[in-house]
Amino acid sequence: AVGTIPIRVLSNASLFNCSVPLTHPPAPLPKQSVWGWNTRARFASQNSNSHVAPPPIRVCSPNLVHLALSLESHYLRGLVAAVNSIITNAACPEALFFHFPVLDQDEKSAVASLLSYFPSLAFRTYLIDTYNLTTSIRAMGYRRGDLESPLNYARIYLPHMLPKCVKRCIYLDTDMVVVDRIELLWRTKLEKFVIASPEFCEFKFQRYFTEAFWQNRSLSKPFDRKRDACYFNPGVMLFDTARWRSHDITHQLLHWMDVQKSGKERIYRLGSLPPFLLVFSANLKPVDRQWNLHDLGCGCNVKVDPSKAKLLHWSCAGKPWRRLEGKSGKVCSNDRLYWLPYDLVGQRTIREATEKSNSSVSIR
Repeated sequence: AVGTIPIRVLSNASLFNCSVPLTHPPAPLPKQSVWGWNTRARFASQNSNSHVAPPPIRVCSPNLVHLALSLESHYLRGLVAAVNSIITNAACPEALFFHFPVLDQDEKSAVASLLSYFPSLAFRTYLIDTYNLTTSIRAMGYRRGDLESPLNYARIYLPHMLPKCVKRCIYLDTDMVVVDRIELLWRTKLEKFVIASPEFCEFKFQRYFTEAFWQNRSLSKPFDRKRDACYFNPGVMLFDTARWRSHDITHQLLHWMDVQKSGKERIYRLGSLPPFLLVFSANLKPVDRQWNLHDLGCGCNVKVDPSKAKLLHWSCAGKPWRRLEGKSGKVCSNDRLYWLPYDLVGQRTIREATEKSNSSVSIR
């Protein structure tokens, strides 16, 4: 049975400005071909699966909270739960605007599915041609399917995809649920920094890089002082789009991907995370670590304090929907308590199965 999440009482919605003018002109589409990614922004209509009419909220309207998550067919169940959690706990759900990078071949079916759960969602999709990037990712030798996904790298390009009127954006992985007001993270003052994200000082920078990296002094010498820097997970981050572009962050990240791809030995483990550590470790605005209670996908031993949790993140291979489907290890109590209540896909499946069963009984 689906229960109610025992999370703390949320702050009063009246403390937030929910006024969103709807008359602001639409933003122009991003330019074509951003570093090999052929991006095209499209609108999703409120009442139709077509892409002709814009949503009721214009992307450049003031007071919007902008969020970016990848829209991927085999992660759709996770994405729907993530979006549901954000909307459910937001102080101003009508002020949320979503940005979804999506693979060209997935776009039609994924958008149709998304609209079937959220018919009034304000969002744009960004179609991505991934041939060149997919080839590069495979050349890095990753064996786990999630690490090979081109959309795992979409955050690298996001500040160049988004309309210029979007000054800041929250990027979130799709294997998480938000259980507090997302506006609280949005209000974070970045000060001089490009991004804000929780830091975890029990995990050190140096553990994510190979001996080949540390022995190559031409690569590692500038990072000697960062060996004990705190780890952060770029699955949750608030970023300033203009500063990202002015600091040439995308090219810095791509540089380390190229080093990993072209070298005789791998310089880091995992997928898209280590380049972010190389660029941003000890150079970000720290936020409350409860905004990324991660590693819930690594096993069943992660303790959750429901009075403090803000965002629960199933990083690692154990995704809650896969566990519930019997495809990835045993189901954890955290999956049932904190993810399942937002699982609209699973709830619909159960409802349809029940209706079908009842229909069969009535026919008899």
